[in-house]
Amino acid sequence: MAETPAADDLSAQVREVDALWRRTEDVVAELMRRVSGGVSQAKSAASRVRAIPSRLRDHRGALIGIGVGVVATAGLGITFAVVRARRARRPSAVWRRRVDGYRAILADPNRVLRPRVPIWRKVLGAVLVTASTVVVRGALKRWLLPYVERLLPVESIIR
Repeated sequence: MAETPAADDLSAQVREVDALWRRTEDVVAELMRRVSGGVSQAKSAASRVRAIPSRLRDHRGALIGIGVGVVATAGLGITFAVVRARRARRPSAVWRRRVDGYRAILADPNRVLRPRVPIWRKVLGAVLVTASTVVVRGALKRWLLPYVERLLPVESIIR
């Protein structure tokens, strides 16, 4: 006896549900595998962190050597910095720098001395800054203020 169209449709839906069920089970199994792997990695990392103090106790000599090396390096760096600062403050060093400066000025005064900026350049810079400020403020008042006032009913934002 042939199956009716409703029975064919029903068996197709049952097959689809079974396929979806198998895929869901596979996804859940994969997620469980990943979670358990992550948990085991976290546990191993925590055990390695807990083992640090005992490992430091086991290698006490190396730890002391590294500490002494760090302190010695910092001490030498500070010592050299202090020695350089003291040498730079000696009167002979101050006079030498001053003489070198005068020698540079006498050798090429145009390279050492800055030329004075003409007043017209300063005035032009101030005018340009003022004009750009006025233009930007006017543009904001004309195009942005009506939009903002529609969004936020405020009496005055830029006035």
